[in-house]
Amino acid sequence: MTAGVQNRTALAARLREETRTVHEEAEQTPLMARLIKGDVDRDDLRGLTRQLVTVYEALEGASRALADEPRFAGVHAPELERLDALRADLAALSAEGEPEVPLLPAATAYAERIRDVADQPARLLAHRYTRYLGDLSGGQALGSIFGRALGLEAGQPGISFYQFQGIEKVKPYKDRYRELLDGAPLSDEESDAAVEEAIVAFRCNQALFEELESLKG
Repeated sequence: MTAGVQNRTALAARLREETRTVHEEAEQTPLMARLIKGDVDRDDLRGLTRQLVTVYEALEGASRALADEPRFAGVHAPELERLDALRADLAALSAEGEPEVPLLPAATAYAERIRDVADQPARLLAHRYTRYLGDLSGGQALGSIFGRALGLEAGQPGISFYQFQGIEKVKPYKDRYRELLDGAPLSDEESDAAVEEAIVAFRCNQALFEELESLKG
């Protein structure tokens, strides 16, 4: 077995282990602390949803553009796309005549970062890992928290983002997706770039969470 293949087979584990610290830091922001306690309201969810629309516009546009690129095609997985659900949720959470939620600088910077690396399969792969594996993991818990706080059933408008209609069983799907990450034909240098970019992505999420809390003021 070559060194390159060894590196590829370890990519999912590297992404998990080498982002552990920044992942935990993002989860320890004041906003996330409130969300985990269930101390949330419609404005919290509406604010978050508005920012995520911009992030996913960038992510899913870039992903479609690279859908046939050999280093990226295996992890493209259109069934993961969330943008339509986010737009529907934002509409459901917004009352007629209500002022729009401001687009925060952190969301703009996050989307710009994704577009900046949109022609680099390994780095774009890292953003997909960070967002979609997060949506399929902790995001499921957040969807339940929002649902309880707002009296919404899973999949209802407002929290449909957290319901993956095309995925029957989440854990086997995540396991398979990690296998696809391991099988991506990346060089050692590209695998290193993927890990590096995943750390950047978690930093972008942390900045977004911190700025979202400022909307409460």
